[in-house]
Amino acid sequence: MKKGKLLTKFGGVLLALTMAASPIGAFNPGNKIVAEAAGGRTFDTAAQLPANMDWGAWNEIGIASQDFYKVVLPADGVFKIGLMLKNTSHIGVDVFSSSDTARRVMTTGQMNVDDSVWTGTDTRVLSAGTYYIRVQSESPRNRSKKQSYRLKTVYESYGVSENVKDSYDNPKIYTLNTTVTDAFTATDLEDWYKVNITQEGKYRYTATVSNDTYKKVEANLYSHDLFERSFLDGAVVGTPAVTDVYLTPGTYYIKLEGEQTKYTFSLSRENIENGKVAKVKSPGKKAEITFKDVTGVNGYEIQYSTNKKFKKNVKTKSFEIGKTQTVGNDKRKVTISKLKRHKKYYFRVRTYVEHNNVKYYSDWSNAKSVKVK
Repeated sequence: MKKGKLLTKFGGVLLALTMAASPIGAFNPGNKIVAEAAGGRTFDTAAQLPANMDWGAWNEIGIASQDFYKVVLPADGVFKIGLMLKNTSHIGVDVFSSSDTARRVMTTGQMNVDDSVWTGTDTRVLSAGTYYIRVQSESPRNRSKKQSYRLKTVYESYGVSENVKDSYDNPKIYTLNTTVTDAFTATDLEDWYKVNITQEGKYRYTATVSNDTYKKVEANLYSHDLFERSFLDGAVVGTPAVTDVYLTPGTYYIKLEGEQTKYTFSLSRENIENGKVAKVKSPGKKAEITFKDVTGVNGYEIQYSTNKKFKKNVKTKSFEIGKTQTVGNDKRKVTISKLKRHKKYYFRVRTYVEHNNVKYYSDWSNAKSVKVK
């Protein structure tokens, strides 16, 4: 006999002896998944299932045995696995996010099933990647019959995924005035975005949740060093979040948190509503300026000048809401004194919102003029 054939034969005998020395189907709960039976014999050769698969054929499984499979999800999305059983004492399915069996993300199973089949399912939103499926059995209720199972997979892609887990130290870059679509999954429950604000003013945060009534997206806006925080409204299905914040130039972070849902969010610059001069009249060496009443502001500024383009001789006076007079249902009035007689003055108004001792202004309104008597 040739040397090569001898070694081959000897190796086969050694393998048989090794298998005989070990209990069939014994489960070692170590970190590495070792596939057997329908799932292949090693981690690298585990049988791959499609992400969408109707019920497969019945698979027989031995006493205290395990079968392993894997499935690849190309993007974040909803993954559902179904387990159908007959003649079992207990068969369960576990899905892991890696070859570490401590990282289980899904599970389902049932005990004491005779000839009548039983079906169990589990559904999760999962991140893009490879997942490992373990089918594990205990002793069958009726040992005279072979215990069997079938599997089914259903996958709905969200069309989004991220390759690197983000954090405060490793945020995603957000571009102002754009809408982002992202997802929270069973293994990714928070997202961090970094945004640069170059112009002080009013900004509007909006967010929507696109699936599952019981899921919610919560968010916070942080200063660059996380020392200051602004709470942003939470979003649920059918109720978008809308929050106005007032920001000075600088770097900010948006931290979003949720559970297994697809969502969108945006941060856009908004104009503060400005007033409008309704009329100006001059009963003597003063002017009475009537202007539109604007809700949600802290006060008004009146600017006046003898120059139509406000290039010279410009003065500005600020009025808190309480220092203005209500006129009708939708107007307010203030009086400017110590004006020069027989001079023509131009008046315009703007609103302001005060936040953290900083005033944020609207644009100036169009001007109206009056000749002082």
